[in-house]
Amino acid sequence: MKIPLPSAPGVALRPGQVRPITAWLVTWGPVLLAAALLAVAAPGVFLPSWELLAIFLLLSIAAEHFQIPLASGGSQTFGPAVALPAIVILGPVPAAVIGALGAAIGNGVLRRRALDRAFFETGQCALAALLAGATWNLYLRHAPGFDRVSPDLAGHAGLAATAAVLAVYALATTVQAGLFLAAIFEMPLGAVLLIGALWRIPTAAALGASGLSIAIAIWGGEAPVLLVPLVIASLIALLFTSHRQDLREAAALHEALTDLLATHDLDDLLSRLADKVARLTKPDMLWITLRNSDDAYEIALERGLPPGQLHGVPAILPNGASGWTLAHRRPLRIADYQRDAHRTAESRAAFPGDRVRAVLIVPLLAGGDPVGLITVTKPIPGFFTAYQEHVVSTFAAQAALVVNNARLYTKSQEDLTRVEALKAISERINSQKDLQAVFDTIADWTREVLKADRCGLYLGALDKEITHIFARGLGDDDVRNIAAEMQSGIGLTGLTLRLGEPVIVADAQTDGRSNTERARRLGYRTIATFPLVYRSGVIGVLALYHDAVRPYGSSETALGGAVANQVAIAVQNARLLEEAERKAHQLGLLNRTFTRVASTLRPSELFDTLVDELHTTLNYPLVLIGLIDGDQIQLTASRGYTGLAAAVPVTSGVIGRVARTGGAALVADVRHDPDFNGWDPRVTQQACVPIISHDKVVGIINIEGIETKLTSADLDLLTTLAGYVSIALEKAQLYERTQVLATTDGLTGLLNYRAFWQALERELERSMRYGVPLSLIMIEIDQFKRFNDTYGHLRGDEVIRLVARVLQQEHRTQIDTIARYGGDEFMILLPHTAKTAAAEIAERVRRAVRAAPLSAAMAGSVTLSLGVAAYPEDGKSTEALIEGADRSMYRAKTSGGNSVAVANPS
Repeated sequence: MKIPLPSAPGVALRPGQVRPITAWLVTWGPVLLAAALLAVAAPGVFLPSWELLAIFLLLSIAAEHFQIPLASGGSQTFGPAVALPAIVILGPVPAAVIGALGAAIGNGVLRRRALDRAFFETGQCALAALLAGATWNLYLRHAPGFDRVSPDLAGHAGLAATAAVLAVYALATTVQAGLFLAAIFEMPLGAVLLIGALWRIPTAAALGASGLSIAIAIWGGEAPVLLVPLVIASLIALLFTSHRQDLREAAALHEALTDLLATHDLDDLLSRLADKVARLTKPDMLWITLRNSDDAYEIALERGLPPGQLHGVPAILPNGASGWTLAHRRPLRIADYQRDAHRTAESRAAFPGDRVRAVLIVPLLAGGDPVGLITVTKPIPGFFTAYQEHVVSTFAAQAALVVNNARLYTKSQEDLTRVEALKAISERINSQKDLQAVFDTIADWTREVLKADRCGLYLGALDKEITHIFARGLGDDDVRNIAAEMQSGIGLTGLTLRLGEPVIVADAQTDGRSNTERARRLGYRTIATFPLVYRSGVIGVLALYHDAVRPYGSSETALGGAVANQVAIAVQNARLLEEAERKAHQLGLLNRTFTRVASTLRPSELFDTLVDELHTTLNYPLVLIGLIDGDQIQLTASRGYTGLAAAVPVTSGVIGRVARTGGAALVADVRHDPDFNGWDPRVTQQACVPIISHDKVVGIINIEGIETKLTSADLDLLTTLAGYVSIALEKAQLYERTQVLATTDGLTGLLNYRAFWQALERELERSMRYGVPLSLIMIEIDQFKRFNDTYGHLRGDEVIRLVARVLQQEHRTQIDTIARYGGDEFMILLPHTAKTAAAEIAERVRRAVRAAPLSAAMAGSVTLSLGVAAYPEDGKSTEALIEGADRSMYRAKTSGGNSVAVANPS
C-alpha cells in the first residue's frame, strides 16, 4: 500500500533530524522478520497447485498496483481483497509470499517506488499476512501456527475467526505504516495513527471482507452469508468516517472563514490566513504573493525564510512553478523540487542546497482571476499530500474572496484617506506665508501619510543657482552635494528636473541611478522624487527618503505628485510674498545697513559688514567690494564667489569701466556687454556703482545676479549705499590714522613708549604660558647730547632717524618689536630668542650703526650702548626685564660705551 504523509494538527516537522537507526529498523525490520518467520514455518507447509498460486499471484500484483485515495491523505491498495482470501484458501505462508511478491512487483517495480519504500511495503504485506494467518489458526485450531486450515466457516466460530483475521491484518498494516512515517519524519506515533487509522482500518477490513466473500463463494462454501455482516459493518465504518471527515472539514473551513471575516485589515488577514495554512500543512517555509494595483505581484507575507532570502528575486517567475500555477489557475504539488522541470536559475540561487524539496502552490482566485498565491515548502520529498492540496485549495478558494474584499476595502479607505490628506495638506500649505513654514508642513505630512523618514525640498532649475534648500534628516554636506547634483542635472534630483516627472528608486543602496554610497552611509533605501511644476516650468524638486524598502504604487505616486503641485503653488506664492516684503522693507534695511556701517571704524570690518548685509539681508547671490590701488582694483571683500583673484586691472571688465568713468552700470544681459568677464558662468545680470570720496573714485560695489531680477531700483539702492560707504570709509580712515598716531613715534615711525609696553606685556604672557624664551635689548645713543650741542637739534633728529633705520633693517619682520623708548633710547623685543642669541643680535646692531655713514655736515660716527636681559633668568615681570636691560645698558655705558652688556652673564 502507498504510504501517505499525514499532517497532524499541532505537530511541527523538524527537517534534517531523522534518526538513522530507527529509520533503518522500521524500513528493513518487517522484511527481515517476515523472512525469519518464513524460514521457520515454510518447511513441511502444504502448497496448493501451481495454477492456483499463479492465479493468486497475478491477482496480488494487480491488487497492489491499483490504489484508491484516502480522504485523510495517501492511498490504499486493493491488497487486502487478495491477501485475506489467500490466507484462508492457500494458507499463511503461501499468502505471505504471494503478498510480498505482489507488493514488490505491482507497487514497487511497476510504480517505480524508491528501493527502501518498496522493501518496506514488501515486508509489510508479508508480515501482516503471517500475523493474520497465525490468528486464523489460533481461532480455528485453538493453537497458533502457519499451517493451512480448511476454510470451514460455518457457525459463530468461523465468523469470529474471520472478524479476527480482518482486524489483525488491518491493524498490522496500519501500525507498520504509522511506525514507518513516525520514524522517517520524526512525528509522534499517536498523531500519525490518529489520522491514518480512522481511514485505513475500515478500508482494509471492507476490502478484505469483500475479497473473502467473493473467494469463498467461488470456492463453494456457505461463508459469504456469514461475512455479509462484516462487509456491512466495514462499509458503515467507512461511511461514518467519511461523514465525520466531511463534518470536520466543513467545521474547520467555517471556523477559518469566520476568523478571516472578523478583520478588514489586510496585514492581519494575511497573518490569519498563513496561520490556517501552516496548521494544515506544517511547512518549513511559507509566503503569500499578492497582485498589486499595477497588476504586478509582490510578496505580502513570508514566514520561515531567512532575511533577504527572496531579495532581488521576482515574485513571479513566468517559467517557474508560480508562473505555471497562475497560467493554469490550479494548484501545483511538487514531490521533489530539486528534480522538477519548473525549477529555474533564479530559484536555484534563492534556494540553494536541499532546503526546498516538497512544494505546494495554491492560487487565490476571485471570480476566476488570480489575486495571489500561497506557497509552502518542506525539505522532505513528497511531504505534501493530495488531501492537503485539496483542503488548502478549498480553503484558498473562499479565502481569495475575503482577501480581495479586504484589498478593495483597504484601497477604498486608503483612497479616502489620501483625498482627505491632500485636502488637509493643501489647506495647511496655503495658510503658510514663508518657505520654511511650508517645508515644515510638508515634512510633517510626508512622515505621517507617506511614512517618509527624511525629506528634502530643493528650489531651483537646471544650470541655475539652487535658491532655497530645506532638509530634514540629512547632513549639511549631503544636502549641498544633492543640490549641486540637481543644479548639474545629475543624480535623482537632476533626473527629476530634466524629465519633469516623478522618479521612484525602490532600493537606493543597489540602484545605480542613485548615490549608493550615500544611501548606505545614511541608511535609507527607497527614494521618491517629485518635480514642483508651476505654469509648465519645473521650479524645484521634493525628495522623500525611506529607511526601509517601500514600494510606491500608482496611487502613492499620484498622491505625491498632487502634493508636489500644491507645494509648487505655495512656494511661488511665498516667493511673491517675500519679494513684496523685500520691496516694502528696503528702506528699513537700508537704514539698518547704514547704522551698522556707520558704527564700524575699521575698513576691513566695514567691508565684511557691507557684503554680509547685501548677500544675506538683501539676498544678492554674488557681492563684491573693491578698492582702487593705482592701476589695480584690490578685491577687498566678497560673498558667493569661488576662485576669486586678489586684484584686477582697472581696464578689465564692467567694474574697471565703472572705476575709470565713475558712472554706475546696470547690465541687463551680460552676454550682450563686451566688457563683461565675470568669474561665475551662471551670471546673467550685473550691477556696479562707484564709491566716490572727495570727488575721486576710490572703489566699487558690484552685484551679479544668477536669476533675472536686477532692476534700476537695485542700482539706485546700491548707489545710495555707496554714498553711505564713502562717508563711513572716510570716517574709518580717519580713525585708522588716529590709531596709528596714538601708537607710532612721529619722528622715526617706530612704535612709541605706550605701544611698546603693550607688546611687552603680551609677549611676556605668551612666553610664560608656553615656556619659551623672551629677550629684551635696551639701546642708548652714546654722547647724543654732543650731537645736539655741536650740530643742533635737527642734526640730532637725523641721528635718531639713522639709528631707527638701521634697527628696522636688522630686525625680523613680523616677529621682533622695535620701539623708541624715549629721547635717544630704543627697545628691541625678541620673542622665542635666548639671551646668547639676543647678545649676538645686539652686537650686530652695534656694528651696523657704527658703520652707518652720517651726513657730510657731521663728523665721526654714531655708537651705541646696549643692554641685554632675558626671560626667565633675568626676571619674570615686565618691570624686572626692563630693569635688567637698563642695568646692563648702564654697565655698557659706564665702561666707555660702544659695547654690549648682558644681564647676569653665566
